Amino acid sequence: MVAVGKLITQAGSTCRFPNGNITATMKVRIGVVEEGDPGCAGTCADHDLSKFFNLILLPEIPVLNQWKVHDNQVKLSWQPSKSQSQVLYAVQYKKIYSQNWTNAIYEIQTLSCSIDIDDVCVDHHFRVIAINRHGSRGFSNYTYISASAFNLAAVSNVTFVGRGIYYYPGTHEFMAVIQWDRLPGWDTPSDMVDYQWNETPSMFCSKKLTNIMPIFERGSNTSSAAYRRVLMHIHADAFGCLYQGQVRAVTKCGLQGPWTNFTLDLRDCHNIFNFPCVAATFSSPGNVENVSLCVEYGGVNSSMLIRLQWDAPTYLGSMGVIESYIIRWGPVVLQNFPEPPIFTDQVPRSVSVKADIREVDVPVGYDDMSALYGFQVVPIAPQQRIRDNGWGLFQVYTVQISSDSNISPSGTVLLDEAGVRVVQIPNALSVDMMWQPRTMLQSPSSSSACREHYSIQLGRIIRDEESRAHLTDTTVQYVEGHDLVLDLQYVGAEYGFRIRSVDVNETVSDEVWNKTALHIFTLVGDHSSTDTGSSDMITLLIVALAIVMVSVVLAGAVWIRKKLRRRKLLPHLHGQLGVDANNYQLFHTQSSMSSMITPAVVPDMWELPHSGIKVGPILGQGAFGLVTKGRISGHLLTNRNIPLPQEVQREGTEISVAIKMLKGKTVSYYYRFMLINVQHIWR
Repeated sequence: MVAVGKLITQAGSTCRFPNGNITATMKVRIGVVEEGDPGCAGTCADHDLSKFFNLILLPEIPVLNQWKVHDNQVKLSWQPSKSQSQVLYAVQYKKIYSQNWTNAIYEIQTLSCSIDIDDVCVDHHFRVIAINRHGSRGFSNYTYISASAFNLAAVSNVTFVGRGIYYYPGTHEFMAVIQWDRLPGWDTPSDMVDYQWNETPSMFCSKKLTNIMPIFERGSNTSSAAYRRVLMHIHADAFGCLYQGQVRAVTKCGLQGPWTNFTLDLRDCHNIFNFPCVAATFSSPGNVENVSLCVEYGGVNSSMLIRLQWDAPTYLGSMGVIESYIIRWGPVVLQNFPEPPIFTDQVPRSVSVKADIREVDVPVGYDDMSALYGFQVVPIAPQQRIRDNGWGLFQVYTVQISSDSNISPSGTVLLDEAGVRVVQIPNALSVDMMWQPRTMLQSPSSSSACREHYSIQLGRIIRDEESRAHLTDTTVQYVEGHDLVLDLQYVGAEYGFRIRSVDVNETVSDEVWNKTALHIFTLVGDHSSTDTGSSDMITLLIVALAIVMVSVVLAGAVWIRKKLRRRKLLPHLHGQLGVDANNYQLFHTQSSMSSMITPAVVPDMWELPHSGIKVGPILGQGAFGLVTKGRISGHLLTNRNIPLPQEVQREGTEISVAIKMLKGKTVSYYYRFMLINVQHIWR
């Protein structure tokens, strides 16, 4: 065995190699041996080559005379080594900044080889050694290959995905996904090569002047190499133009391949999927705008509603008028982008509405709650007809109807139907009512079809002789959201409720309530706990009764104190006042005070009889007078031609006023001050 650098040769097969080996037909082994290897002790590392063999028996050192680079692959060739016995060759390479050589090729008899380079951004050195059964003279001179020598091939097989170019009426754009084959020889690693495209392709428009350019976006990748797809979209006003695009490969260190051209032809409407081809003398109306879809509760026979709203198109077509709208709907399935959804029914359901209608409600049975629904809203001009194969030109708006229930609290489920669930809370006579929230296609306009407020009508259920359910003792609650907790009373009783989507402050009529689905459930309870807890109920009733009695006594004491205080402040009115139903004090009428002497004096316009005034609670007081709240007859002021303020608080036929009066036992000169104050107010 002979050691040459770190390469060794051996005629036998007794050495072990830590970094691999290759065996030739002559049983020559090539590998890396460490000093002191137990399998080759005293034979591989202790002696010089010249001590064992005659140099004449060793092959000449080969000469690297040619190299060639293709993609990320280096092809080396060398002159043959003269030798009296069979020669094998091995090739090593290393990065220019590294001290370690890498074994690339073992045991070859040819005079050339190809090596894949995993990092084309770094300069490399290459060398070759010739070996026969006697050993080797050593390595050849190394060859330097620069990173700039590597080259990239042109991108090939540039094609369009699916049906090519698509037209999307919703955005009035053409779209296409462009893809190409991966670059040969650059499969690994995936981050070595990428692709770029020319952002400003060449444009040819024979019949119009336009500066509309396509926009390219990086698309999804289906290979393990680099991104090989680009999404192109351009405004539909570019119809009639031809674009020449370009794409090329680049390495991570900036090495660029040649451009590959591809054509984007927008001159023929028949080559654009979904784009209508019409005669030049007629143009159909544009697309409807601000389309909104949502799912709502309501309707007859326990059905849900998909509410569809839209605005008229801005462009009315060559005829300048829309005669009607055709709405088509049904379950749909999604296709691979960019193909539009398709209806699962061979002939979708449809309806035609007048041109002044902007809203349609479509009932959906609860059996279809897991479906994806699609809608088309097509504006129709007078005498316009759409062929069976022409419906694919119009956009399909989709909305997902989900049957997933809300996360329910723990408890007994009393009702679970049609997207509505009622759960009784444990150890309580309370229920948690939940209903399915709406699914919206997009944020609607101010005239929203998808309202986020609900009105709940709740009551007891009674049944007639034919066991038909009727809702009685109803109450209505307004809810924001889709959850409501209620406290109920009667165990074993049937309760019912209805749910309506409403606008803010909207009132639902009885006719609409009667057409809304009625949900019925029975409140359950633990009867055994009712008997054992009867004593606790009696204790609670006694405590509640005591609290009520104490409250009544305190309220009476407060009322008597107010009466005594009022009587003290207004002793001159005592005996002349009665009390109305609202606890306002009023003066007795003339018939009830026949014993009182009334002077025959004609009053002024602003002088009002006491019988038309009611005295309420005291609002404030001063040194000699006080102000109370009061009411006066509106008819009395009208009959006296006294103008009323524009904003006045009314209580039926009466008007709320403030009454200023003197206290009892007032010094006489205070009366003069009172009259001056009244005259000042009147002026």
